[in-house]
Amino acid sequence: MAWISPVIGGTIIKPHNDLSSQSNSKLKSPLIASVEINQNCMLSCSYCYLNRREKSNHVLTEGALKYTIDEMTRVGVSIITLAGKEIFFDDKGINILKFLDSLKIKKGNLRYGFITNGYLLPKYLPKLKKIDFDWMDISIDSFTNGSKSYKNVARVIWELANDEVLSNKLTISSILSEDNSLDLLDLSLHLDKIGIKHQTITPNFDQNQDSLVPLQKYVGVFENYVNNGNFKNLKVYFVVSGDKDKEWFKTHYNLKKKFIDSLDQDTYYLDSSEHIFVLFHNPLRYFRLTADGYILQGRDIFQPNYRDFAVGNVELDPLGDILVKLLRKSEVFDYYIPQLKLAI
Repeated sequence: MAWISPVIGGTIIKPHNDLSSQSNSKLKSPLIASVEINQNCMLSCSYCYLNRREKSNHVLTEGALKYTIDEMTRVGVSIITLAGKEIFFDDKGINILKFLDSLKIKKGNLRYGFITNGYLLPKYLPKLKKIDFDWMDISIDSFTNGSKSYKNVARVIWELANDEVLSNKLTISSILSEDNSLDLLDLSLHLDKIGIKHQTITPNFDQNQDSLVPLQKYVGVFENYVNNGNFKNLKVYFVVSGDKDKEWFKTHYNLKKKFIDSLDQDTYYLDSSEHIFVLFHNPLRYFRLTADGYILQGRDIFQPNYRDFAVGNVELDPLGDILVKLLRKSEVFDYYIPQLKLAI
């Protein structure tokens, strides 16, 4: 969920006392792109939606990706995250991050970051320290169990937690399921202990219809730990998209103190100490570029036959035309047309 990190890191979201500012805030929404750069990963997680897709025989080259990213910034995209499968599988990821950094220096208003499983971060960390990325997500789904556990990347997490600059850019992203809830709590407690500031927890998409039960249990247990003073540093953001999950939060909690952000999502405090948040998201201006060149929006990125849901293909259609089709779904469509400088 790397698109959440600009919110958490303060790149986009700002607290508003006056809730009437919501409509004006949304008019300032940026166009947000998540870019898959490859179909390679050293892991094979059962819940990874990329593993459920049909693998393509064609992947955009590094040169084609750089050209497309440059086009994105030209037509108004101002927030870009690199998603992989695993971006540090080879040098392609660091090369594109360097390119994004050059665009940020040139254009000024660009913000960018990435998500990784962390396995190869030690190799690329010296180069990453030389560029001005805005956020980094590391996917960790347990404390001790499995290939996506903290123990496998503990050394680099410790280094990041003790780096004055990088610690403020780091978010740990975790998937919640029936199987890992207790181990995930141990992870959160340890992250707090070593000074990590942000963690997102998202229900397993495969269990989306039944995600409410583990989510209810976990939030309740987590809330008790917070109320007992167990957490000092860590802020946890529950990323909720299912309608049943949203309704439960709305009825179970008195969700009055909230942020109004610019991503078509509301972010609420769940506790008085402001350590637990819930994010209801439906980002209309967020889109995904797949490794083979297709542009998708919303939950369409999870579809095994994702090409059937694509708005367009960057190798076949002008990017601006694709974004016009995508933005027709947005209530602020007219606001973006001047930015795109396109004839409908």
